[in-house]
Amino acid sequence: MRASLSKPLKAIFEKSLKQRLKSAARVPMRPATPGSMAWLVGENQNATAYIILFVHNRQDRFTIEVAYSRKKQIPQRNDLMPEAEGDTDESRFRLSRLWQPHGFEVWYDLEHDEDYPDLEEFNPFPADEDPCLRRIPVKVSRALDTFQAHGIPYLKKTVGLPA
Repeated sequence: MRASLSKPLKAIFEKSLKQRLKSAARVPMRPATPGSMAWLVGENQNATAYIILFVHNRQDRFTIEVAYSRKKQIPQRNDLMPEAEGDTDESRFRLSRLWQPHGFEVWYDLEHDEDYPDLEEFNPFPADEDPCLRRIPVKVSRALDTFQAHGIPYLKKTVGLPA
């Protein structure tokens, strides 16, 4: 993602997340994934839960990851299917796996009004920046709506976290 889009995306995402989940606290990712950010969204004596904003490194789009850990750390992405996790101590996967376990992953594309247009190739001629900037609040809102609808119930059910 272009830096001129990444910076406002991260700021709007964090502000919107904290408006919805007052307890959300930004936490460092180690090892860091370039362009990505993580927030602690719930914890109890047994586990911690996270939401991760994953910014694509070449295209103007982002997605959301959900993670939990009984080791109280942000786990590496393991892409286990949520229903196939079994009794693991930690897991991290793309949020869209909760309702679409097979096939494409949902990416929020700033160059298009659709969230996941039927485009797989890298566009060497990116769209004008202004329309992309105007799409950021809408895309962030859609992503967080999805997190509230699917991610939070999953975290509550899986590790009993008050998210």
